[in-house]
Amino acid sequence: MNGLTDNGKVKQLQALNATSKAASAFFEQASARHRHQTETLVRRAAEVCHVEYWQMKEVFQKLAEMGIGTYITGRRGFESRVRWLYGLRSIGRAARGEQQALVSLQDEDFGPEEDEGVEPTVALTVAEATHIVTEHSYKLRPNHTLQLTLPTDLSAREAERLAGWIRTLPFE
Repeated sequence: MNGLTDNGKVKQLQALNATSKAASAFFEQASARHRHQTETLVRRAAEVCHVEYWQMKEVFQKLAEMGIGTYITGRRGFESRVRWLYGLRSIGRAARGEQQALVSLQDEDFGPEEDEGVEPTVALTVAEATHIVTEHSYKLRPNHTLQLTLPTDLSAREAERLAGWIRTLPFE
């Protein structure tokens, strides 16, 4: 982490927001967060922001260089991610010029317990245990949406097993 003051970090965030489409998309999503997050996976952020993985990885590495979070390279089955030093909502709002200071994680407003009707945005919810999961919704029919809770490290083999199980369900 570098020795920039919060004001210097905010200015760097705003500059990054102005010069990078991937960063701008991420900051937009982060500023709209309704729930507190301490970590964000590079893959998930890239998916939600509709950018390439390498673009989001560059953004996260720049944020780590600024002292906004700690970039953790994935290994041994864990994905690359950022562990935030400031509240994610605060980071997004500061980058977009909506506030002039970063809010530390200890001071972050955790928001409502339940976010009814709010789609998950960039970050993942951390389960009480050591498992990291993400909620998925799939609109099967116009009047029927499926909800799935899956581990973020779902392997291709596990996905194939799940798909095989689903193929056994039709009643036709």
